[in-house]
Amino acid sequence: MGNSNRMDFRCADSVPNLEVAQSVQKSAIVKIGWERSFPLGGKGLSHSVGKVFPTFVSRLGRPPTTDAPPQGNVPGAGHSHYGQDAEDIGPRSIPAPGRYRFPADTGSGRIPVPGRPGDMPGLGSLLLVLLGLTSFPATGIFCGESAITSTLRGTRMIQNSNADWYRIDNIDELDSPALVIYPDRVKANIRTAVAMAGDVARLRPHAKTHKSPDAARLQIAEGISKFKCATIAEAEMLAMAGSPDVLLAYQPVGPKIRRLRALTRKYPQTTFSCLIDDATAAASIAEAFAGEQAPLHVLVDLNVGMNRTGIPPGSAAIQLFRSAASMKGIRPVGLHAYDGHIDDRDVQVRTRRCDEAFAPVLSMRVDVRSGGGVPPIVVAGGSPTFPVHARRPDVECSPGTFIYWDKSYLDGLPDQSFLPAALVVARIVSRPAADAVCLDLGHKSVAAEKDISHRVFFLNAPSGAVLSQSEEHLLLRLDDSRAPGVGDVFYGLPFHICPTCALYERAVTVTNHRAEGEWTIVARDRRISM
Repeated sequence: MGNSNRMDFRCADSVPNLEVAQSVQKSAIVKIGWERSFPLGGKGLSHSVGKVFPTFVSRLGRPPTTDAPPQGNVPGAGHSHYGQDAEDIGPRSIPAPGRYRFPADTGSGRIPVPGRPGDMPGLGSLLLVLLGLTSFPATGIFCGESAITSTLRGTRMIQNSNADWYRIDNIDELDSPALVIYPDRVKANIRTAVAMAGDVARLRPHAKTHKSPDAARLQIAEGISKFKCATIAEAEMLAMAGSPDVLLAYQPVGPKIRRLRALTRKYPQTTFSCLIDDATAAASIAEAFAGEQAPLHVLVDLNVGMNRTGIPPGSAAIQLFRSAASMKGIRPVGLHAYDGHIDDRDVQVRTRRCDEAFAPVLSMRVDVRSGGGVPPIVVAGGSPTFPVHARRPDVECSPGTFIYWDKSYLDGLPDQSFLPAALVVARIVSRPAADAVCLDLGHKSVAAEKDISHRVFFLNAPSGAVLSQSEEHLLLRLDDSRAPGVGDVFYGLPFHICPTCALYERAVTVTNHRAEGEWTIVARDRRISM
């Protein structure tokens, strides 16, 4: 393979894994390291843990600050929350000094505790979190919105113990370019999403990112039973994986209507539904399903500012909902509102814009219900607005990218603590200049719809700058002192993981630094059997 070991992996300060567990009955418990438990507060924690993890205890008791400038690379270029170089990427990147904004309080009575990613709260702050009185958003610790008994249910804060979490020890066995997935991180992301939603029944994850039955089964194993997708192939993949409820977030027209009907016949154990925003299209769907054993559930697609599909919330949308109720073959059951255009880095701005866009949806929901019957379900949002919609009762949240995360959201959504869980692996195939290398990572191997500087970020070469890219090659300039040679390996974090996954038929899974498994990305195809 060449000199694959020449690329060094600089580690951040070791930090023991910390899990803040839900155990708030008689005493709060902080689990540290080897599943050992210590009572929170007093001599029990500071004395006992201090003997084993003195560095950690010093961090735990350090007052969080917001004015200390980050160290290392410039934020936005992949700065790690450990204050080291960008290759140390963990749960999130550090925002620029003075740019961090805390999640807006929505009347929960929480006391926001200042801080920035990487700062540990003091013991007093942790106690307030466990009592449900505060949040520490910079570290990913959030209190619940209501009872103490649900304060930290299913949540935890994951800290990397080293910087090279992505290292693959048997890399010589893996050809490149390759898509690699870290299942342990995927599971952590799923559990984080469940904790943020507060109730697994309020989650309807989008399958567009992973397109894999393996990833879908992990979600089902965590209790998720409802999913959303964009294509007939994704809908079939979810049914194959055992999902009992699948929403096709698309208005089917033409042959797609017949394909959807065939799906309902082949997978009767799955309840399928789709979107409508046009009376003529709704009538065509109704006609196709009129002879089926059960009507197809449909949701009215609302345009809340994305200006891509849907109709504005209001009288026309209400009329469509009621007209669909009179059509044999379909049954309107809900509303769908996707606000993908709202992705502000400042979480307070994002929250305000989301609330403004969603207000007409809430009003329409009341108007629709006034006509009689059960209140319509509401499916709303994506990954950027997930934390906002997660605080709304009776709303199903549909994030998608959270399962793998990517560089764009790592930089752009510092308030969310999901972990990068999917990378692309590439090798140097040529050295055309002393300060440039050519990798086997072209347009066909990583999503290329963004600007050349925002396609892939190399964890073990954070200062590298992409100069050009063609179908099978990527030219990278290196300005550091290291001298990688032909055959050396680069680990790339895509800026957009969703279309990157669609470029691969399968992904290699990495556990304990070894590539040992494989996940199929079956829904990258437009057709599986339908």
